[in-house]
Amino acid sequence: MLVSAVRMMDPMPKTDTLADRMNLALERRGWSQYRLHKESGVSAAQLSRWLSGERGKLFDPMQMQRVADALEVHYEWLCTGRGSMRPSASSPPPDRWPERGVAVEYARRAGRPESAIRAVVGGEDPPNAQRLKADDWLRLIDAAQLRGTRA
Repeated sequence: MLVSAVRMMDPMPKTDTLADRMNLALERRGWSQYRLHKESGVSAAQLSRWLSGERGKLFDPMQMQRVADALEVHYEWLCTGRGSMRPSASSPPPDRWPERGVAVEYARRAGRPESAIRAVVGGEDPPNAQRLKADDWLRLIDAAQLRGTRA
């Protein structure tokens, strides 16, 4: 209790590392590591590695996006510490299909053409959109890219 009271008085909490930022966001949400695991779908083992300061060999941007979304913090802030922690009131509303947002972020970082991304995001939602995972959305983006190169 005393530790959390001291942290609340600290105007500039430490955010140098990914572990610092994740722990701060968890504390602000009042969540446990288990709750973050349930809300984000990221394995408890992976979260434990990140929260202890061990990044591991593979950095999965899609998993990190899920964590950022669950904690309601900016992806860039969570990964790098740059920018603001939380979205502002003027930020665009969250994507209707959060998994699609994860796939779009990954597609952009991987250099997929914006036209292929817009073809999937701006078009009519597939009938099974609510069941699609990020990997499924990414396959749709890749298919749109292939259609665009053959046209």
